[in-house]
Amino acid sequence: SRLHMHTILLIDDCADYREIIGAYLTDAGYEVVEAACPDDAFALLHEHQVEMVICDLLMPFALGTKGLDYDHSHDVGVRTMEELAWVFPGIPIIAVSAAPSVAMKDFLGALDVARLSKPFSKQE
Repeated sequence: SRLHMHTILLIDDCADYREIIGAYLTDAGYEVVEAACPDDAFALLHEHQVEMVICDLLMPFALGTKGLDYDHSHDVGVRTMEELAWVFPGIPIIAVSAAPSVAMKDFLGALDVARLSKPFSKQE
């Protein structure tokens, strides 16, 4: 019987970061489900049992489909993490951002999530 692999949902609009983080996590033995935006992420949560979420802070709600161009905003990341924490209590969330950690702390406020600043090393 196959051992259960822990599944991590990775939400980041930057394909390069999804590729890098995804490779780090896959190498560490995790299964990774990738979403380019929150709109895609919530759909994936109905198909996969996720044990952790890594979420970018600055991104659009959805990608520019159908001629719509969504603004990139820190509010999108914060609201996404708030919604995830509310709908899936108990699932750990890691906020990822290129913003300085002081700014990240301001953006996240009372939201109980771990923080990781871009760029980061594989060890981090």
